[in-house]
Amino acid sequence: MLYIRVVIVLLATIEIQRSQTAKILSIFGHQGPSQYVFVEPLLVRLAERGHFVTSITNFPQNGKHDNLRSIVVSENEYLYEANQNFTTTRFGKDHFDVNGKIFSNGFQIGKNIIENSLVLQMMENEKFDVILLDLIFSESLYGLVQHFEAPIVGISTIGSTLSVDALMGNSGPLSYVASLALTQRYNENMDFRQRCLNLLSFIFGTIYYHYEYMPVNRKFYRQHFPNATKTMEDIQQQFASILLNDHYAISTPRPYVPNMIEVAGLHIPENPEPLPQDITSILNNLDSQGFIYVAIENLFPHNIMKALFKQFEMLNETIVWNAKHTPSSVLLIPANVKIFTNFSHFSILGHRNCKLLISHGSHLSVIESIHYGVPIIGLTNANGNPGELFNPVDKIETGVTLKIGTKSLQNNQIYQTILNVLQNDTYIKLAKLKSIQFRDQQNTPMQRAIFWVEYVIRHNGADHLRNLGQNLNTVQFYNIDVWLFICLIVFVTLVICYYIVNVILKCLRKFHTRKYKNE
Repeated sequence: MLYIRVVIVLLATIEIQRSQTAKILSIFGHQGPSQYVFVEPLLVRLAERGHFVTSITNFPQNGKHDNLRSIVVSENEYLYEANQNFTTTRFGKDHFDVNGKIFSNGFQIGKNIIENSLVLQMMENEKFDVILLDLIFSESLYGLVQHFEAPIVGISTIGSTLSVDALMGNSGPLSYVASLALTQRYNENMDFRQRCLNLLSFIFGTIYYHYEYMPVNRKFYRQHFPNATKTMEDIQQQFASILLNDHYAISTPRPYVPNMIEVAGLHIPENPEPLPQDITSILNNLDSQGFIYVAIENLFPHNIMKALFKQFEMLNETIVWNAKHTPSSVLLIPANVKIFTNFSHFSILGHRNCKLLISHGSHLSVIESIHYGVPIIGLTNANGNPGELFNPVDKIETGVTLKIGTKSLQNNQIYQTILNVLQNDTYIKLAKLKSIQFRDQQNTPMQRAIFWVEYVIRHNGADHLRNLGQNLNTVQFYNIDVWLFICLIVFVTLVICYYIVNVILKCLRKFHTRKYKNE
C-alpha cells in the first residue's frame, strides 16, 4: 500500500514538473504583425513561467526572452502582404476559386514553412507537449501537428465563427448568432430577411468548406505528408481547447462549450510602458479640452495627410498622432497636431485626457477602446482598397466607421463626425459603461489563457473536455439525417393514405354504380 502511494506521488510530481517546464510550439504562419500582437504577450508570459516556447511566424517578433525561440520564414512576408491586398479588393470569382490567388498564396505560405531548414531540423530532433495553432488557413499546416502528435490549443483572433463552432462541436443558433458578414450591430436581433441570409450563408459556407476548401487542403496534406497516419479529420479532433479574442461585453452573449474560452484583451498589458516625462507633461496639460488619439502607425500618402490636417486644424482639441515615422518636411503640420514616433500605445490611450481614438478600426482597436472606455472612429480603406468583408466598428454602439475617399476628405465629413462623437454623450457614456462591464472579470484574460494552456499540458490533451459533438459530421450534428428520415416517413405515410383513400373512393364509386344499375 505504501509502495502504491509513493508511485502516485512520484507520478503527480512528474506531471506537475512537466507542466512547469513544457515545450510549446506556436504556429502563426498566415497572420500578420497586427494579428500576432494578440498572441505574442502570451508566448512571452509562458516563457517567463519557465516553458520553452518556439514561435513560427513570417516576420521578426518584438517579444524577447531566453526561453522564446523565433523561427522566421521571411519569404512569406510578401505573400502575406499579397493576400492582405487581395482580400480587401472587391469580391470576384477568384475569391472562391480553389485554384485562385488566395489559395495559391496560402498553400505557398504553408509549403515555405514546412520546407524551412530550421523547421525540418526541429521535426527531426524535437517533441512538443502542446501546439498553439492559429485557426486562419491552418488546415495547410495540419501535417506539422500530426508529426509532433501533440494536443492543440487553437487561437482565433476574431472570436468565434460558425466554422470554429463546428470544430469544437459547439451549438451557435443561427436565429441569433449572425455571420460576421452581416452588418447589423451586436445588440440587434436579426429580422426575417437577415435570418434568411444568415441561414443561406451557413448552408453555402458549409457546402463550400466541405466540397471545395477541404478537398484541396487534403490534396496538399497528402502531397507533403505522404506517410501521415492520421487524416485531417483526426487532427481536427485533437483540438483540446480554443482561445477566443472576444468577450460578451464587446459583442453579445452566446453559448460556448467549456473548452472555448474568451480572452479578449489578452494583449493589453496591466502595466504599460511609461511615456517619457516630457510627453507625459504635454498630455497632462491638456485637461481643458483633452486630446484625440490617432493610432495609425503608417502615415498616409501626402495628399491624404494634407486633407486630414486641414480638417484637424478646425478642431479645438489637440490631435496626438503616434506613428512609426515622422511625416515629410514639406508637409505643413497644424499647431494643434502633435506627431510622436513609437511611444507606448497603451499609455497614450489610457491617459485620463484621451477623449477619442481614431484608428483603422481593427478588431483589436475596438477591444482596446472598450477596455479604456474611449469612443472610436475607424478610418477604413486608407490605402484606396475598394471594399472589405466586414468592419468591427460597424457592429458596436461606441464607434463610427468612415471610408477615406473624395467625400470624406473634401466635404469635411471627418471633422463633422469627430464633432458628433465628442459632443454626443451617448458614445462616451456607452464607452464608459462597456469598459466597466468588460473589466469586471474574475481574473485577467492573460491568467485565463495561461491556465488553460497549462491545463491542457497537465491533463495530456484534456480529452475529458471534448464533447461528443466533435465526433459528428455536419449532417449528424444538426440531425439533418433524422429530419430527412422523418420527412420520408411523413411522405410515405401520406402516399399510403392517398392510395388507401383512392381505393376506398373507387370502391364507393363502384358500389354506387352497381346500386344505380340495379335500380
